Amino acid sequence: MNDIKKMFPNASPAFIKMNATEEQLNSIEIDGIKQKAEFRIAPSTDESKLNKTERERFAQLRSMRVPCLETQAITLKLGDDCRFTPDFSYIGENGEMVFEDVKGFQRDDALVKIKVAARKFTWARFLIVKKSKHSWEITEIKP
Repeated sequence: MNDIKKMFPNASPAFIKMNATEEQLNSIEIDGIKQKAEFRIAPSTDESKLNKTERERFAQLRSMRVPCLETQAITLKLGDDCRFTPDFSYIGENGEMVFEDVKGFQRDDALVKIKVAARKFTWARFLIVKKSKHSWEITEIKP
């Protein structure tokens, strides 16, 4: 608890309470009052912007304990005034960076963008993920 106050001297009591460690659960004192800390993961603002299909895929990736899973966290610059922001980015099985774009339907411009990204950023894998009735259809875009 004291570490949090040292690191963030202007932190609000709510912030201190949210960031306490397990050892500090019963020993948090804010303004002279002992309080119990709360542990919860605040939803990302980007996560709240996902559509229904993207949320289903995100839940599946979370259940698979995919390492370093992020939601719309990276934007790749493809050219002047042209960018691609994949729905999900994470570290794949072989330690490579993976970018997933979840689609209910695919417009031509979105397909062009992911193909350009795959050619430009060859150090990463690019996947288009579509939901069929009983499973996920995953297509890898090769450079």
